[in-house]
Amino acid sequence: RPLPPRKPSADQKYKEFKVIAFYDEGQEHRAVSGTRGDCDVAGRLMRREAGRIHLDQADEKVGNVDGSPWIRNQVERQSLPLDALGLDFYHLGENVHKARRDIYGEDGEAGEQWAGDLLHTFKHEGYEAAWNKLLPWRLALRRGGKKRADQLLNYVSERRDMICYPAFQAKDWQIGSGPTEATCKTLTARLKGSGMRWDGDNAEAIMGLEAIEQSGQWDEYWRSELQNKALRSPGRFARPNRGFARDFCCVSRCGVRYMDRKAGTHGRARSSSEVSEKIAATSEGLARILWSRLN
Repeated sequence: RPLPPRKPSADQKYKEFKVIAFYDEGQEHRAVSGTRGDCDVAGRLMRREAGRIHLDQADEKVGNVDGSPWIRNQVERQSLPLDALGLDFYHLGENVHKARRDIYGEDGEAGEQWAGDLLHTFKHEGYEAAWNKLLPWRLALRRGGKKRADQLLNYVSERRDMICYPAFQAKDWQIGSGPTEATCKTLTARLKGSGMRWDGDNAEAIMGLEAIEQSGQWDEYWRSELQNKALRSPGRFARPNRGFARDFCCVSRCGVRYMDRKAGTHGRARSSSEVSEKIAATSEGLARILWSRLN
C-alpha cells in the first residue's frame, strides 16, 4: 500500500494523548498503548487490550486512575472486568495541597499540618472519616475560603466510591498509579525534544512504536510482521477497483487459516509447502470467481 502524501509541516496544534497501561504487581509484564483520539476511542482501546491479554483470567484486577470522570465512564461502558477502581493517592494529594495553598498560603505551618492530617485520615481511615473532618473545617472558614473548600469537597464527594485506601492496603493492592504516570513520560519523551514540532498523525505513529518497545514486544512484533508478510505474499493479488473479495488468509501463530471459497471448505496448514499450495489454490479459485463476475 503506498504511503500517504508527505505533509509540508507540523499542524502547530496542542496534542493530548491518552495512555493505557496494564501491568502485573511486579511490573515484569506490561502492555502499553496510547491514542490521541477522544474518550470513546480510548475506551475501545482499553477493551481491546484487556481482551488481548485475557484480563478476565487474572486472579485480581485493580485499576488506579487519575480521577477523570471519562475514565470511570469508559470502564463501565466497555464492561472492563475490574474488581475495583481506585483514585490515585497522588492526585488526591495534589487537590488537597492546592486547597491548602489557596486558603493557608504557600508556606503556612497550619496549612501543612492540616493537609498532612487529612491525607493520613484518607489513607488509613477512609472516606467517611475524612469527610467528617472536612465538614466542620469548611464551616469554620471565612467566606473567601469556603468557596475554595467547596471545590475540594465536590472533588472528593464525586469520587467517594474510588477512595478506598484502607481496603486496598488490607489486600496489598497499590493505591497509586506511579507506573502509569511514568509511562506517560517515557511514551511521549521522543516527541518532546527541544524545538520539535509534530503533525498529529506522525506523533501518534511514533508513540505507537514506543508503546511496542515499552511493552517488551519489539522483537516479537517485527518477527511476526515479517512472518505474516512472507505467508501472505504467494498468490496475493491486488483487488480491482470494483473489488468483490477481501484478503483470503488469516495468519496466526499456529499457522495459516485458509478458506477455499469455491469448494466451501476450511483447513489449517502448517508446513511452508502446504501453505504455498493452499494459498495458490485459493488465489486461483478467487481469480476465477472475480473473472466470471467482471465479465
